[in-house]
Amino acid sequence: MPKTETALKDMITLTPSAVLSLLSLCFLALLAANTAVLFVSHALGYDIALGLVPLFHFDFENNLPTLYSGILLVSCAALLFVSWRIERSDKPGLHLAWLVLSFGFLFMFFDEMFGIHEMAGSLIGRRSDVPDVLHFTWLIPYLAALGIIAVALSFWFFRLDRWTQIWFAISGSIYLFGAVGMEMISGVHYSSLDPNREEWRTLTGDLMATFEESMEMIGLSLFIYTLSRRFLRLGRVIGVTLVRVPHRASDVRASRRFEYANKNGGRY
Repeated sequence: MPKTETALKDMITLTPSAVLSLLSLCFLALLAANTAVLFVSHALGYDIALGLVPLFHFDFENNLPTLYSGILLVSCAALLFVSWRIERSDKPGLHLAWLVLSFGFLFMFFDEMFGIHEMAGSLIGRRSDVPDVLHFTWLIPYLAALGIIAVALSFWFFRLDRWTQIWFAISGSIYLFGAVGMEMISGVHYSSLDPNREEWRTLTGDLMATFEESMEMIGLSLFIYTLSRRFLRLGRVIGVTLVRVPHRASDVRASRRFEYANKNGGRY
């Protein structure tokens, strides 16, 4: 038996469904921890609780939820970069969109880690000439940039296959509803409160933040799943899998396509 064939048979593969399951378990664990610290903070009145509240609170910075979101964002950037490398050789002319998205997600990673959007909001300051949905003024430049990128990449998006279009639209809509939509709703909520109140955080605001961050994590997880499945649909394998034999019918079909692709030079 040739060495290459033996290596393929000995390879342990991480299926897209396994990746999604792992990401879902991580999200549910963080959500449970966040729910627990919200109860400790708002029901029992412990704002710190030996550091557990700031460690697991979805609306705090530099904690485990922030780190997990950063891992999701940098994973998306890496997968998009690999897509650019593949498309550069297979479909010249449309590959730059993948690179633009990769750098976009890399910027979002640094934004998540270092709070760039909050710095932008501080520079703009509170404005009385904007509606309450723009209470968090960082939304103004970010929405403008989002609109420009959406228009610039629209031709590329409609040239994608239908399956990729659908799942990109689903994951992107979920993420944007959390990152932008819920931020606007939260802005209306905080605009209605007394700016001189003693406690800045409210239970309603924290629940909104929980829903916002949850939508972002779910959207990013689905985006990673979509990119992973797309690699298999193209007959490519990225990374290492933890499951030798796929457990779902969709993964069985994807695995067969992968085996066929490797026997035929890596393509259909």
